[in-house]
Amino acid sequence: MPTNTTDDQVKSLLWLFREKVRSHHFREIGLTHPTSKQWGKEGYLSGTISVYRGEKCAGEDFSDYNGPCVGPGIESHEAGAYQWGLLVDGVFNSDADSGTVYLVNEFNDRKLSEIFSYKDHWQLPARLQAEVDTEKNAVQEKGKLEQVTRKLFAEQLQSRLRASGFDITVRASDEQSEELALDSDIFKDTATRVEFLRGVLPQWRHDLCSAGFRQLRLIRGGLFSTGDAYSVGCK
Repeated sequence: MPTNTTDDQVKSLLWLFREKVRSHHFREIGLTHPTSKQWGKEGYLSGTISVYRGEKCAGEDFSDYNGPCVGPGIESHEAGAYQWGLLVDGVFNSDADSGTVYLVNEFNDRKLSEIFSYKDHWQLPARLQAEVDTEKNAVQEKGKLEQVTRKLFAEQLQSRLRASGFDITVRASDEQSEELALDSDIFKDTATRVEFLRGVLPQWRHDLCSAGFRQLRLIRGGLFSTGDAYSVGCK
């Protein structure tokens, strides 16, 4: 922003960011690339937008406290920030957000001031909220369909393996939807696990990736075995 941008203008910009992010209109504020990666997927579920007065310090890293951006002056460090995708009571919430500005007093001291946060229960205008709700419902329905497809794949794979004489239980995880678990006593043997990963997994890779699996878990039999997870290697 221009170096003469006022505090009120910074606050207005943060409110604009809040509306665009919460309504998923990311491109309208220049966000064209994913800002986060969660559960193996890239997206816009969390992030921080920092604003600066002038270009002097816009390139500083969060941990960079040396160099020309040190000091309390109006051009030192960020003027404000909008953050979304926070943990609330230990649960991730993509709509949990906050907006803060740094105010400079007559002594040239900078003080952090919160403009808004998710605790205010702010809501989008009805039209924008309806768009978001429609989008969320579509994503949920797609996720349910993909999970059904993965479970069907697991059932079919188990049938083929047992028909070939392998006592292996195959299941698609509900908690980790992109994980396929194979449970068998044969995986207690290290050499067998290594041979499976080197010889069998490459043959399955295409079908696993097509079905939406990104991780394979080999469980060594028994109620208390959690097994080990391996990347399928999808591209």
